[in-house]
Amino acid sequence: MSNLTTIPVGAMAIYPIIICIIWMGVGAPEPRLEDDAFDDEKIVYRCDGDNSRIFEGLLLGYGGLLCLLGVFFAFRARKATSHFNEAKYVGIAVYCIFFCGVVGITLTYVLLGLPIGYYLVFCVCVMLGILSIMMIIYFPKIRIAIFQPEKNVYSRTSGSSRGSGLSTTQGADISD
Repeated sequence: MSNLTTIPVGAMAIYPIIICIIWMGVGAPEPRLEDDAFDDEKIVYRCDGDNSRIFEGLLLGYGGLLCLLGVFFAFRARKATSHFNEAKYVGIAVYCIFFCGVVGITLTYVLLGLPIGYYLVFCVCVMLGILSIMMIIYFPKIRIAIFQPEKNVYSRTSGSSRGSGLSTTQGADISD
C-alpha cells in the first residue's frame, strides 16, 4: 500500500527537480545590477539569467497544474461516503492557495523594481496562504472539539461491510 502512494508523489516531485537541473545546466542565473530609480544610494542586484522567464514559467505552470488537479480530485471526492470526508475543505484550501499564488506572483512581477515591496508582498501572500489552509482545515475540527463535544464521537458498528475487523461487541466468546 505504501508504494502505491509513494510512486505518484515521487513522480510529481521529480519534474521540478529535473527542470531545475536543466535550468542550472543551460544557463544559471547570475547577479545583475538593477537600476533603482527611487533611491540612488542603494545598489540593487537581481538574480537573473537569459532563460529565467522560460524556466520560471515552466515551474509556475506545473504548480498551477497541480493546484487544478487537486481541485479536480477534491471535486470528485466531495460526495464520498466517509466519516472523515474533507473534500470540500481541501478544495477550498487549494483554491485559496491558487488565489494567493496568482495575486502574489502578479504583484511580485509588478514590484520587481522595489525590493522591499517585492519581499513584503511575497511574505504576506505566503503567510495568508498558510493561514487560510490552517483555518479552513482545522477550524471545523476545533469548533466541534470545543463547542460541540457530543459530536466528537465515532461509533463503530458490528456489521462492517469492509471487513476491517472493528466491532463493538464486547465479551463475546468466539472460541467454540
